[in-house]
Parts: sequence; C-alpha cells; structure tokens
Amino acid sequence: MGFLAGKRILITGLISNRSIAYGIAQACKREGAELAF
Repeated sequence: MGFLAGKRILITGLISNRSIAYGIAQACKREGAELAF
C-alpha cells in the first residue's frame, strides 16, 4: 500500500507532460491515489 492509498485527489493545471501538475499526478498515482482531472 502506498502513502496515498484510498485517497481521492483532484489535479488541475494538467496541460502537458512538462507541467508540474503532471509530475504530481504521476507521484500520486504511484502512491495509490485515485485521481480526477
């Protein structure tokens, strides 16, 4: 289980794979969060 397992996170500002939000989304997903964009 990751640090964010079972958490739901809303990610805004996801425009390209070079944005900060993209990196945050990758890290949150890796830690087990459920993401909404």
